[in-house]
Amino acid sequence: MPFSNDSLNFVNSYGEQGSVIIAQTLYDLFPPESIDADCVSPLNLSEFIQRILVPEAATDLIREDMRYAFKEEALDT
Repeated sequence: MPFSNDSLNFVNSYGEQGSVIIAQTLYDLFPPESIDADCVSPLNLSEFIQRILVPEAATDLIREDMRYAFKEEALDT
């Protein structure tokens, strides 16, 4: 399989609880019955959410956090 657990380690920035919250939010946004399995093939929906969507969402949240941190730092100088 082309995905490794090592590629998911950055999600740890939000910890296990953060990962669970992101995953649950994605399941709420994309209920299994609303997704055509062919669209996420060869993964199943759970694998797609855990291996693709959770890391992408975490990346975006980290990027947003960093942008705000840089803005605050710029205002302090």
